[in-house]
Amino acid sequence: MRVLLFLSLIGVHCITHADEAALDVGIFYIEPFGFYDSKGNITGITSDLIKAIEAESGITLRQHLLPYKRMIQYIEDGKLDFSVFFQSELSLSLSESVAPLYDLRTIVVGKKGTLISTYEDLYSLKLATPTGVKYTKRLDDDRNLNTTYVMDYDNAVLMLENDYVDAIIAPEKILHFQLRKLGVKKSMLGDPYELNINTAWLQFSNESKHKGSIPSLKAAIKRLKDEKRVDSILLRYFP
Repeated sequence: MRVLLFLSLIGVHCITHADEAALDVGIFYIEPFGFYDSKGNITGITSDLIKAIEAESGITLRQHLLPYKRMIQYIEDGKLDFSVFFQSELSLSLSESVAPLYDLRTIVVGKKGTLISTYEDLYSLKLATPTGVKYTKRLDDDRNLNTTYVMDYDNAVLMLENDYVDAIIAPEKILHFQLRKLGVKKSMLGDPYELNINTAWLQFSNESKHKGSIPSLKAAIKRLKDEKRVDSILLRYFP
């Protein structure tokens, strides 16, 4: 039922422009960045950040919950004005990086007893990570890794718990969020290998017709960060 709901809500998604002054914002459909609550409303870290930016800037921002590939395609086409997500070589070619919002430590971790101390150790492991998430160019381009791409971090955790994979690639705080949600003890995990630190940026489409809004968005983000309101949003999900 959850999968059918997902398909019905985003499988036929199209963006309309009833209010030409409003900006269209893509929300990557993956928990806890963007998902539907029990009432069918878009929520999550990115959604909460966009609501805060909207209130602070005074610019109307329409949210669209989308799978990663469609979000990127809409940014390339200019159907979306911007989104907030990790940079990649592709996103940098399609958009302007306006402002960083937060950093997340990305790790590779298996069950207790799994030793991962170097990048080369990854070649001997079955890995799992969600489709569409970009971490590093080296990892993204490495065709020698044995990586299974799943719908979300929940699935990655369950695959590790049931020994279908040896390790998960994930931002550490998001992984711990999913463990709490699923009732899986953190003590199940071994020592993590730090892959890198990823930064979520507001990335503005090169094809957008609303580039005049960039200074106001940048100023709004600066105030939110200076007043620790971005940190407060993150703490709702990463206590």
